[in-house]
Amino acid sequence: AWSARRRGGESIQKAAAKLVAGRAKAGQACGAAVFTCLQTKPGDPACVGKAGGTCAKAVAGIPKLESVFATTVAKACGAGPLIAADLLTADGLGASASCGSTRTAR
Repeated sequence: AWSARRRGGESIQKAAAKLVAGRAKAGQACGAAVFTCLQTKPGDPACVGKAGGTCAKAVAGIPKLESVFATTVAKACGAGPLIAADLLTADGLGASASCGSTRTAR
């Protein structure tokens, strides 16, 4: 059970990295188009319009990235809730080794 959760965690990390990279790429594409327009053709409405189109196209892909991320999280978390045994077993966190020496303060 723990190894399935661990793989699920790795899947979530990969999906999160793709989401962040996709958002960054969209921001860079949009920013580059606007910056180029401002630097090379300041005040040109056609250039600004074209840059706006580039931004719209770049941002249009973000919902798909978010959907893939949400699907990955749902799939990874579908393995069931984390239970105490997952924390205590040797193939989990191995917390049972230290449980005998701890006491709960009252």
